Amino acid sequence: DGGGGDGGGDGGGGGGSVEELEDAKINAQLDDVVHLFSEAERAMKLCDQRWLEISDNYALLLLDAVWATLLKHAADRNLDKIASQREAADRLAEARKLLRTLHGADWQRLGQRDDTGPQQAVWVRLFVLQGALAFHRGEIDDARSHFERAEKLRQKLVLGPEDDGKIAQLLSMGFGSHESRAALLACAKDQNRAVARVLKRRADRQAALDAKRQQDKLRKELRAFGKTPSGAVVNAEAVAMLESIGYARVLAAEALRRADNDADAALTLLSSAQTQDDLQLAIIAREQSAAACTDFDMHPESASSDATAVASSAAQPENGYSENEVRGDEALELSAALKENERSYEAADLTNEEFAIRVYQAAISQGR
Repeated sequence: DGGGGDGGGDGGGGGGSVEELEDAKINAQLDDVVHLFSEAERAMKLCDQRWLEISDNYALLLLDAVWATLLKHAADRNLDKIASQREAADRLAEARKLLRTLHGADWQRLGQRDDTGPQQAVWVRLFVLQGALAFHRGEIDDARSHFERAEKLRQKLVLGPEDDGKIAQLLSMGFGSHESRAALLACAKDQNRAVARVLKRRADRQAALDAKRQQDKLRKELRAFGKTPSGAVVNAEAVAMLESIGYARVLAAEALRRADNDADAALTLLSSAQTQDDLQLAIIAREQSAAACTDFDMHPESASSDATAVASSAAQPENGYSENEVRGDEALELSAALKENERSYEAADLTNEEFAIRVYQAAISQGR
């Protein structure tokens, strides 16, 4: 029996050793995290104050640093030590000051933005950290006040049964469930602003999609003109520039191809009536070549017999060459260019962030 007791004691000691090793590993990681946040804070302080006040980056860094400090002391099982660290309180005060400057004393500037929800979530984090720090200092009333404020604001950032009517209204307008919920959360549950946000985001996505399709179409057209003497594709920006002063796109592209994408040289070519005629003839010849390639893809048997006829006539020098003869290499190159598929563009929705807070209500109700 005594031996059994000793064995049980050894087993318990082994389990404790494993836990100690895990705790040591976590503590080491948290030490690194706290150190890195301190280094980042030191680097941010080197910036001009003006730059720190036009973005919430520095405020978010301060909040993360305080949160890491709390986790470190929790892992050390020495949370009382946090009360003696003025550094955490100073960081929270500085973060609050920066956020007030950015959002306004009463958050009045947030009403002018379409991401009210995510910005208010930052204040939830601030209130929770203020409450946690006050709790571990023994300032229970202050802690309760901060947590209640955080919970009240958090409730505004989640959709409940009372918001089903707003969701149904947006769904009846043809909006998706996800985008309706995301818009309501981003706009502090303001239905009119949520509708405007969805419409704007849809319009922006469509505009981006149209622009991408136009770019793909233009690149495909330019590839069909072949490569410049140096082996480059015709420059799209140079084509647009020549189009803006009145030249047709195909004419501008052919001039640039011959001029190796030199816009000034291309403009010189286009300024000559005789050169313009040469460019037009080259364009017509290329279009006929492309049409021949298309006919070959659709009717290979007929195209093969035509090619045989051309080869036969080519064997008789006195008859000359056919006007519609197409060089094999050029035909294959153009055929490959014509077959190239357009790349599709899919606008991705950003998913809304999930917000959560961990309050100390049970601990507060029980006292220190």
